[in-house]
Amino acid sequence: MRFYITSFIIAAVSLISFAAVQFTGHIETVYVFDFDLPGFPLTHIHKGILPLPVYLLLYPLAECFHYMTVTFHEPGHALAYWLFGTPALPVMDAVHGGGVTYSIGRSRAVLFFIYLLAAGAAWLLAHKKAWRPLGILAVAVVAHVALLLTGMDYPLAIFMGHGMEVATCCWCLARATRVRNPLPEFERYITMVFGLHLMGRITLLPLSLIIVDARRASYGMQKGRPGSADLDKFAHELGLPMEGAAWVLLAVFSIFLLVTLAYISKRKA
Repeated sequence: MRFYITSFIIAAVSLISFAAVQFTGHIETVYVFDFDLPGFPLTHIHKGILPLPVYLLLYPLAECFHYMTVTFHEPGHALAYWLFGTPALPVMDAVHGGGVTYSIGRSRAVLFFIYLLAAGAAWLLAHKKAWRPLGILAVAVVAHVALLLTGMDYPLAIFMGHGMEVATCCWCLARATRVRNPLPEFERYITMVFGLHLMGRITLLPLSLIIVDARRASYGMQKGRPGSADLDKFAHELGLPMEGAAWVLLAVFSIFLLVTLAYISKRKA
């Protein structure tokens, strides 16, 4: 019980500042410093949200978790690009903060290699008479071809940054509550806290985009030009408003979270 209570408290503390930033929409600010760091905007402190000392204590913690998130958010984009034959490189964004993934266009050689690997895996599974994995592979290949032919691979690659956050959140929660061969206590705390923090971030971001007009405007400009944010681009590709893309993220996360919680409950963690 102490493990769960402490983990929730630490995660909640790290999310308080993040929530304040998301829902203020950067409307009223008071400048308290004359310098700034990329992705670490301590020059503006929101009026009436938190006392300045509390804000200065909490925001660095939230930003620390944020940059931990970037280390697998951007690889999520890159992995999706590579799986559809597009070489991509995830890097930290030293100009605007966060990260960015550069892609250079689809390579037929990479795509051919992917299908060659799939054919080799299919031959091995058939040789071992592993029919269920072979069926799963066949469905995956058909879905892969369908996404390529319909051009939906690009919106999927855009979404997979947040998709990797969803996967990592669920993995952290399941790993921290493992019954057989449990993690050492300190590692359990770190894993659970990060999983809970991700749960909060994945929920608060789309909610702020749905509720706060100013937040949608500032979010869309996060890379210095309109329409440069992930959910903004995802919404444009699907012909949705940004609120629609936010609802899609919430729906996907809810499904995966419910499956994870059912799995945790089944093994009586």
